[in-house]
Amino acid sequence: MKKKSITIMLLVVLVSVLMAGCNIKTLGADEYYVQIKGEGKMEQGYRYYTLNGYNSDGDEKEITFMSMKAENNGKLREDAYLRILAKPKDKKAKQMNEVISYEEVKVDDIPTKAKEKLDIK
Repeated sequence: MKKKSITIMLLVVLVSVLMAGCNIKTLGADEYYVQIKGEGKMEQGYRYYTLNGYNSDGDEKEITFMSMKAENNGKLREDAYLRILAKPKDKKAKQMNEVISYEEVKVDDIPTKAKEKLDIK
């Protein structure tokens, strides 16, 4: 009985440690890189962008996401590069259906094959 209790306690601690270092929402998300081109499209008071994104293998997906920027009417900086975490409907889908997050990144942070597709020299 003592061994069983110790095993259960160790499992609880292990799961807790793993969960603390892991964001459940991002599990299964793919990483894509886009460059902001244009002003996006205003819909119901929100600004949406639809851009082609590229993963580290250079694979392309069309990604639509809403700007979270409060100032400047939601416009993102022209020519800025973003890293987007998104989940596809299925792996073969041409479009991502759930953007979890995005952040602006420097050119040096973009994988080589994605840089090539974004025409970054």
